[in-house]
Amino acid sequence: METSTHRAPPAHRPERAAAARKGLAWAGLFALVAADALVFSNISVGVAYFVPLVVMARSGDRRQTVWMALTCFVARLLFGPTGDPLGLRDVAYILDAQGEMIANTAMALLGYVGVGWLLVREHDVRRLRDEAELDPLTTLANRRGLNAQLAHQSGRQGGLLMIDLDKFKLVNDQWGHEAGDRVLQEVAERLRSSVRPGDLAARFGGEEFVVVLPGANHETALLVANRIHAAIRAQPVSTPDASITVTASVGLAAGRIGPGLLEAADKAAYTAKLNGRDRVEVADPIAAPVSAPITVQRGT
Repeated sequence: METSTHRAPPAHRPERAAAARKGLAWAGLFALVAADALVFSNISVGVAYFVPLVVMARSGDRRQTVWMALTCFVARLLFGPTGDPLGLRDVAYILDAQGEMIANTAMALLGYVGVGWLLVREHDVRRLRDEAELDPLTTLANRRGLNAQLAHQSGRQGGLLMIDLDKFKLVNDQWGHEAGDRVLQEVAERLRSSVRPGDLAARFGGEEFVVVLPGANHETALLVANRIHAAIRAQPVSTPDASITVTASVGLAAGRIGPGLLEAADKAAYTAKLNGRDRVEVADPIAAPVSAPITVQRGT
C-alpha cells in the first residue's frame, strides 16, 4: 500500500431516510385528516389512517408512532363516522350515547395504539436480528450473517470470492488503527458498489472479506471478481493523515456451494499472495460434498 499526505472530507452519515419517512407519514396523516374534515367520511378513510401509521412505525420511532396513533384516534373521533364535516354532530352523539359508543371508542383507541405498538415491536425485532448479523465497523454481514447465507445456498450453483487486502498491517503500523478502520470502511463501500443485486458481501475477519455469488457460473464469478479487484485499487483511500492506495489478492471458486468451495477460494487467495499479490486467482474445479453444513470458524 502506498501513502501520501491528503486530508479527507467528513464521513457521510446516512440517517436521512428515517427522517424522510417520518415527515412523509405526518404529511400523509394531515392530508387524511383534511379529507376527513372537508368531505363526508366513510369506513375506507378510517382504514386509510393505518397507512401513515405503518410508515411511521417502520421508521423505528416508538414515541412518534404512539403520538400518531393518538392523533389518528382523535381525528376519527372529531371527523369520523357520521359524516359531519365539522364534527359537531359527532360530539353531540358521543355525549348522548353511553354504552355501545363508549365501547366502540375504547376499541378504536386500543386498535390504533395496539397496531402501532405491534408494528414498532416488529421493527425492533427485525432491527436487532439484522444488527446481530452485521459487522459494526463496515456494516457488511459478519460471520453469523455469512453462515446463514452459506447454509441457505448450500448445494446450489454459485461462486465464492475470498478477498485479502495486501500488506494491511503496514497501514495500522504506519498510520494507526483509525486509518486502518477507514480503509476497511471504504473497501466495504467499494464491495457494495461492485457486487450484483442478491450477492452478499461479508467481513470474514481482520482485513479479509468474502463475497457470496448465488447462481454464478465461472464466467460470471470471474467478471465480478475482476470488477471488485479493480474497484478496490481504483482510487486511494483518504484518511485524515494520508491518501492510501489499497490492493487486494482475490481468490475465486465456482461450483456447488459447500464446505470445500470456501476452502478452495481461500487457497486461491493464498496463491494470489504467493504470485505477487494484487491479482485474481481462480481455484481449480473441485468436487466438493454438498450435504455437510457450512460453518465459518475463523475470523472475527
